[in-house]
Amino acid sequence: MDGKMYVTLENEEYEICGVIGSSTSDYYDYKMVLNIDCLGTNVLKEICRKDSYTIELSSNITSLDNSYSAVFGNIRSVDAKSQINAKKLNSKGESDVVKALQGENMKINVMVYVFCIFNCLLMSQFWLIQRSREIAVKKIYGMSDSRIIGAMACNILALSVTALIIFAVSAVIINVVTSGAGIITVNLTTLLTTIAAIAVTIILSMAYPVIKILHYDSVEVLGSDD
Repeated sequence: MDGKMYVTLENEEYEICGVIGSSTSDYYDYKMVLNIDCLGTNVLKEICRKDSYTIELSSNITSLDNSYSAVFGNIRSVDAKSQINAKKLNSKGESDVVKALQGENMKINVMVYVFCIFNCLLMSQFWLIQRSREIAVKKIYGMSDSRIIGAMACNILALSVTALIIFAVSAVIINVVTSGAGIITVNLTTLLTTIAAIAVTIILSMAYPVIKILHYDSVEVLGSDD
């Protein structure tokens, strides 16, 4: 080979003239530069089939206003009815791929977290139903509502701490198995975010049981069991 890089498009081989990217960006943000004068028949046919096109003008030294005016005029001269939407971006070469992926991951995380909260609410309700007689007996023998609620909080906190430990151990194992690919990054921010999420989950999970315990009628509960 001649030491040059090539890419195959529509079964046609093209020399890569350059690469546009950034040292702070990931490899999938890079853009290959090809010579437009060397486009083959297959690629041109594929381009002509498209209904819309994205044309990107880039420069790190001069203004692109004149270039934009020239491109705009050329497009209008070919298709006077064409619809052109333009926007100006100031960047360092990174594309929006990473931000888009982060946004999608955040949406998934929020959906999963909301599902977990609803699941915890259902679990707390079942916990209350299962221990209704126990709570009634404790209240009859003089145990205060605060002690009953505190015991329930300790049970939920123990489960949450166990979940946090499992998360940390799983993250370490996954990173070791994947040779440090960074699928799960454990740092102070991640740890604090996880603790905050667990705290919010505990508070929301205890809301319904606390209201029920404060308005508990022990005689009615024991009488219904009999």
